[in-house]
Amino acid sequence: MTYDSSLTLTFVLAVKDPDEFEFAACTASMAALKCANRLDLVIVSSGTVPALSESVRKRLHDVRIVQQEPIGVYSAYNKGLEDLKTDYVMVIGGDDLVLPGLDTLLDSVPANGKPHLVAACSLMQGKGISRPSTRRWGLIFRNWCQQGLLYRTDIFLDKRFDTKYKIQADHKFNMELASDPAITIYYSPEVISHFSSNGLSQTESDWQFRKDMPEIVKSCYGSLFWLVALLKRKVADVVKGYDVKKIYNQDK
Repeated sequence: MTYDSSLTLTFVLAVKDPDEFEFAACTASMAALKCANRLDLVIVSSGTVPALSESVRKRLHDVRIVQQEPIGVYSAYNKGLEDLKTDYVMVIGGDDLVLPGLDTLLDSVPANGKPHLVAACSLMQGKGISRPSTRRWGLIFRNWCQQGLLYRTDIFLDKRFDTKYKIQADHKFNMELASDPAITIYYSPEVISHFSSNGLSQTESDWQFRKDMPEIVKSCYGSLFWLVALLKRKVADVVKGYDVKKIYNQDK
């Protein structure tokens, strides 16, 4: 197998008045990579952006800042996905870090027919290493960590994250991709990011997504997995003591 050592990547970094030190650490981790000159950074800001280090600007291939009204993280990501010029794109939060495994990963993606999706590992704060399931239907049980994914940029020519969901629009998006047999996936053992436990997806719940999950599964994987998703949700609701009628209607 041959590999492409010239792949380019854009980070789409969504921030809303980020902590100055976390923002500096996040952007510095990008610039510290050996492949920094192949990396673009699009910062989508819904507020004030701390000053970006001049050394970071010099090491990265290109940096631009886009302003977006504060209407949700996926709206910010969708804004950042416009007019990209690299092979792949990775979305990230201002309190996350990129790890050196990304250097190795970018040099190990098969050159013949670039995969649509590269699924790698991430280090989740307080939990350890999160590895993507290699079973495409495994997403009905657990989402892939988004900071461990590289999407081939042309996927977004006709697709965007569904902003109906506050936190788990990427889960829906990943199921739609993984369930499509035409989508090629390359799985990597590399640990490419550190995911902060202070992120939005770790501190809030997306009840609308939870409510819609079985129907999303049905549209992606069919009726058998729809039944599995329904049963899984029902058992979880009972175990956790959720007031189903209340929580599934609170986002209306």
